Amino acid sequence: MLFGANLESGGNGICSDGTYFARPMGAAATDDPVQAYRLGAIAGKEAMAVGCNWAFAPICDLDLNFRNPITNVRTFGSDQKRVTTFVREQLKGLSDQGVAAAVKHFPGDGVDERDQHLVASVNSLSVEDYDKTYGAIWQEVVDAGALSVMVGHILLTQVDPERPASLSPAVVTDLLRKEFVFDGVVVTDDLTMGAISNTYGMGEAAVLAVETGAMAAPEGRFRPDDAVTPVEAAQFCATRLGRTPPLGDWERISRGAFFSLIAELMP
Repeated sequence: MLFGANLESGGNGICSDGTYFARPMGAAATDDPVQAYRLGAIAGKEAMAVGCNWAFAPICDLDLNFRNPITNVRTFGSDQKRVTTFVREQLKGLSDQGVAAAVKHFPGDGVDERDQHLVASVNSLSVEDYDKTYGAIWQEVVDAGALSVMVGHILLTQVDPERPASLSPAVVTDLLRKEFVFDGVVVTDDLTMGAISNTYGMGEAAVLAVETGAMAAPEGRFRPDDAVTPVEAAQFCATRLGRTPPLGDWERISRGAFFSLIAELMP
């Protein structure tokens, strides 16, 4: 069983009394990659102590736009080589403690000023510029043996100008799976974030996410009025695929079994 948490800054990502080590930019400010290793190792050790074995970290984004509310101090900075070096060290620190990492946010955030919690952000770099920056980082991450990748609600306009990466086969299958040759677990970012829930609705989004090849999708903090979400999504799935789920009572579909159900329904 995978038990995940945002271990970006230390053990405080899984428990309130966990160690706050530093934001990634704080670690990068030391210019000492050992600090990135310590960030991963401390977070991993404390996470494992409470049964958490999956980190939604490290963050591979570049702080190209200081106004971006998602990246900023959550990144290792704007220098591609430094980001790559520090990400690899954080990965090693987590791995040495037995924690798997979901590196994020593919295909790369930090170009514009949008907040994915409200609307999809946009990575508008040309193919050439992307390959030199984000592409180079992600290839290093894949080559380093990352076990899982978290896909963000980011429009990579040169690949798919219509759908955010989390719902785009062109980005997940063609770019991540085929071009970068990643064969690990693909997990989407929280589907309740405004970038998705305000545009697609949870039902359609859940199906589209699975159709991209995503194997899981965190559900984040559900509001009280989201209680029916799994029901609506499963109904949408059955309607879209023309098949009846193996559960007769929609109301008994739990969020924990939700994405497993959708996977079973896929042709």
